[in-house]
Amino acid sequence: MGTLTVLIPAILIWKNSKYAMPAAIVTFSIHAIVTLLLLTVFRGTVAANSIGAMIFRLVTWLIILALMIVQSRRQVTK
Repeated sequence: MGTLTVLIPAILIWKNSKYAMPAAIVTFSIHAIVTLLLLTVFRGTVAANSIGAMIFRLVTWLIILALMIVQSRRQVTK
């Protein structure tokens, strides 16, 4: 699952596909849902490293999304 959430959006972003933004949003959303589940449902059973790794993934995808939004706005103004 982890490989799919990185590989598919990465290829779509690289090829500048029209599905790149939706794929990145879905990937960010999946990571956000899993992080919320780890913080709420599995609060005492999940290692702190796992939560840290999920937060790192969230921040990474947030940066990717921000860069994609900036790029799309620049293309619209040209």
